[in-house]
Amino acid sequence: MNVIYKSSFQSIQSEYQLELRERSGSKEILLERHFYSKQSPEPSEGITIHPKILNELISQLIECSEKLNIPFKHSKTLTPTQRQEIQRRYLRGISIKDLCIQFDSNLLGIERVLLDAGIELVDLNYKKPYRYWHRKNYKK
Repeated sequence: MNVIYKSSFQSIQSEYQLELRERSGSKEILLERHFYSKQSPEPSEGITIHPKILNELISQLIECSEKLNIPFKHSKTLTPTQRQEIQRRYLRGISIKDLCIQFDSNLLGIERVLLDAGIELVDLNYKKPYRYWHRKNYKK
């Protein structure tokens, strides 16, 4: 079995790998999904697609997406370097809301990246303690 082409892309909760393989003279496409969650290790899911049905499958998927009529909010995919940068900046003291703005991602996505890395989430917006300053009564 030879791998001719390999590609991968990531979403917030999982990673997808696409491989074009050649097995005993015939070619096939393998699509696998790997989950990121370290707390509950789930097995990856895979689909093998024969190239003859690939064009029909793509046209059916496009047709289904047109029938949905629901505005699709594209989730921002984060590269591994962006994930490391999010972790590094959070550990330096940047709030999650600021990280959402910097990386153009939603709050749950940033929290998921930090939790998957084993970083505890803490509230960085604490109030300063109020200090009472008493004026001493001096006699003149």
